[in-house]
Amino acid sequence: MEVGYALPTSGLPKATLRKAYAPLVSFTLPAFRWRLLMAPRLWSLGVFLVAIGIAAHVVGWETLLWIPRTVMDWLAWIPAEIIGAVRASPATTGLILLGVVCMVVARVMMRRRG
Repeated sequence: MEVGYALPTSGLPKATLRKAYAPLVSFTLPAFRWRLLMAPRLWSLGVFLVAIGIAAHVVGWETLLWIPRTVMDWLAWIPAEIIGAVRASPATTGLILLGVVCMVVARVMMRRRG
C-alpha cells in the first residue's frame, strides 16, 4: 500500500500529468530546498555558539569581550587620525587623494578595455 497522492497515469498525455503533479511538486520542493539550505547554516551557528560558550567558561566573559572592544577602539582611532592629518596638512592630504583618484580611474579604464 502506497502512502501519498495517487494520480492516474495510464493513457494521459504528458501535459495533463504535468498539470496534475505541479501542485504537489511546487509545494514540496521549496520546503525541501529550504531545509537543505538551512541545515548547514544551523549546524555552523550551533558550533559557533558552543565554541563561544566553552571559551567564555574557560577564560571568562571579560577576557573574551576584551578582543572586540580593542578592535572597536582601534577602528575608532583610524578616522580620528585621518581627520587630524587633514587638519595638520591639507595640501599633503589633497595630493594623496589625487593619487588615489588617478589609480581608481586607471583601474576603471583597464576593466572597460579588457
